[in-house]
Amino acid sequence: MKRIFSLLLCAIVIFTCCVYQVNAVDEEDFAPYVIDFSLTSPDFEKESENAENRATGLILIYGLELSKSGSNIIIRGETYCNDEVVKSGFKNIMVQRKKVTGTSWSDYFDVGDVYRDSFTAGINITVAVATGYQYRVTCKHYAKKSLLVTQSISNTSNVVSV
Repeated sequence: MKRIFSLLLCAIVIFTCCVYQVNAVDEEDFAPYVIDFSLTSPDFEKESENAENRATGLILIYGLELSKSGSNIIIRGETYCNDEVVKSGFKNIMVQRKKVTGTSWSDYFDVGDVYRDSFTAGINITVAVATGYQYRVTCKHYAKKSLLVTQSISNTSNVVSV
């Protein structure tokens, strides 16, 4: 009985290997996806000491940075607001791309909105992307003090080639 089961299992494995077909994915059809996502509480101690002297609104310090790791891009961002803010974060996080020889950017992957019920918010998002392109990220840093008092600042990251 064990021998028959073993032979049957081997036949299934061999049949599966022969029938299984691998389809190559064209880079144009590659669907980006998020590999890792974390909402962080950034440490702004050094930057925030003099921030209130420069600030004219709710958002005191903000930043957006893009880096790469293999065929992935890593989005890092931070929004630091005054302590009256009850909600902060990022709106309309959009990965854009263009061919290395191209001139115009096109929207590639909509990460969406990320908020935190705090006066600080940070993101660290890893996205798998197609190779052969240059990438950048756009977003709006967001702060909400009350229902009628909000602030948004548009930002665009640096460019990386993957």
